[in-house]
Amino acid sequence: MQLVAKECACSLAYLWKRMKAHEPGLKWLVTIEPRLQFTEAQKAARVAYSKIMLVELGAGLLRYYIWIDQKKTWIRPGKKLRSWVVKREGTRTAKMEHHMVVETPLLGPDFKDWCTYVYVCVNEILGPFLIVKCTGTKGKDSGEPAHSEYKTMKGHWAKNPPAAEIKDVLRQAWGKVQAAMDAGLWPRDKEPTWSLDNAVVHKAAVSDWDVEGSWRKKEGIRGRVHMPPAYSPDLHQVVEHSIGQMSKLFKKQLLVDSINKVFDSVPDASLAGAGAGKPTLHDLFLKQQQCFYEANKGKQGLNAIAANVRRMHEVYTEVIRIDGAMPIKKFT
Repeated sequence: MQLVAKECACSLAYLWKRMKAHEPGLKWLVTIEPRLQFTEAQKAARVAYSKIMLVELGAGLLRYYIWIDQKKTWIRPGKKLRSWVVKREGTRTAKMEHHMVVETPLLGPDFKDWCTYVYVCVNEILGPFLIVKCTGTKGKDSGEPAHSEYKTMKGHWAKNPPAAEIKDVLRQAWGKVQAAMDAGLWPRDKEPTWSLDNAVVHKAAVSDWDVEGSWRKKEGIRGRVHMPPAYSPDLHQVVEHSIGQMSKLFKKQLLVDSINKVFDSVPDASLAGAGAGKPTLHDLFLKQQQCFYEANKGKQGLNAIAANVRRMHEVYTEVIRIDGAMPIKKFT
């Protein structure tokens, strides 16, 4: 699409408009966000980051990276999500699967606006080791409270995870690292590197990371923060892929399996409600949690995260080769 727009010297928005006028079979189903075209400064930052990461990979330091990211999943959306698709022959409507939506038969159409918002942490040594249900997990009659305990800086109840909640995720992850040190799985002389993407809320959470007397120094949380450049999911794909694997299994189980099969293997689920066809949103989070650990354990129980880390050598090398542009799909 970008090549066509460039050849025609028009914007992507204008091209979409012309396509819709030309082909009535195109239906408006989800908002399209064209991939960002990097500026020269952004490309340079991506190249510089990739060079640093190649050195750290060669030195074995990526073993101690804690990769952190978030995922919002709509179980039963209350509003239509839209996208451009071509209507299939012989059908009255166009169908398009959206990566953030699970349309499950376990919930009837009266369940609206059900979604989970989670943060996950992965590491080469520990594998998929933490998933936290966060602010933004909500739904009518879902069993979730009207609001979480967190407020924005202006004093309003938060709708998405604020900086204070990101700090709590980091605290929990550090607790897991300490437990691994006590168990002899993580060398005590090796500090973790905390890798979060470049979101504003993440930068706010770690803004005083190296300041004397900061929250994390007072609490004894060790390590440094190393964020990838903005708009670079390809450079943060160790955790992006783990989220993708979790979502794939989660969606498959909720779409295909019966309600008993879905929840029988979740020990903490409220089986009375689930068995009656009325699972709570927390039940569904517990299933998502199970999928996160199961989907990322790898073949024969081996750590799939370690394989993703090793693959990053190819990604960093390719980003450098193409001067910071977004690599083709095989590298992302």
